[in-house]
Amino acid sequence: MILGGCISPQQKAMNEQIDAQKKQQNEQLVAEKNSRNEQLIAQAQARLDKAKKNASMTCAGILPCNKAFSLAKIFVNNNADMKIRYSDDNSAYTHDPMEPGQIGLKITKRPGLGTSSIIELDASCKGISNPEQDPALYELCVKKIEDVYLKFMAIF
Repeated sequence: MILGGCISPQQKAMNEQIDAQKKQQNEQLVAEKNSRNEQLIAQAQARLDKAKKNASMTCAGILPCNKAFSLAKIFVNNNADMKIRYSDDNSAYTHDPMEPGQIGLKITKRPGLGTSSIIELDASCKGISNPEQDPALYELCVKKIEDVYLKFMAIF
């Protein structure tokens, strides 16, 4: 006579062992995935930091600096996903990005040595602040920002 739903102590122990192995394998896969994501995030952040460092320029003289800054404001207008919210003689910035993956830009001009000025571009992207939550969106933002910084340096 076989009773349905009853298992022997040996079968129960074997099932528990199989469950423990599956759990351990799943934990190992999650840990490997997290490690890969952390590496990708670190590499993307390094690329972004390098591009950001190169997204500034120094100009010499009032007229050349004013012209360069005017070109930089046109660049912001043409390369941001958002419209310019504010602009004056020393800065221009767009509205904050509203949708995931949108780019907002800010350009500033500050005094350098003598009559020189330093013009710097700063980019933001909706979705870049939490890479663990959405790694694909983070990578998209990094790529878009990196491209904007590279384009900016190409005009000067």
